[in-house]
Amino acid sequence: MDLELSRVELNKVVKTQGVRLLDVLFLGPLMIYSSSQLPQRNKAAKAALLFFGVTTTLYNLNNYFRVQLTGCSRLATRSPSRHT
Repeated sequence: MDLELSRVELNKVVKTQGVRLLDVLFLGPLMIYSSSQLPQRNKAAKAALLFFGVTTTLYNLNNYFRVQLTGCSRLATRSPSRHT
C-alpha cells in the first residue's frame, strides 16, 4: 500500500515537469523580453518583470533538473513488479 501511495506521489511530480518546461522555455523568457520593451519611465515595472522572469526561469530549471537527476520520472513510469 505504501508503494502505491509513493507511485501516486511520483506521478504528480512527473506530471508537473511539463509545466516547468513551459515556464523555462516560454514564460520566463517572455517576461524578460517584455521588460526590455517597456519605456524607461516604467523603471519599477521593468525591474520587476526582469527579476521575476529570471527567477521563474532559474527556479523551474533547478526543479526540473532535480527531478530528472533523482530518477523520479523513470520510477513513476515503471510498471510495478509482481511477486507471486
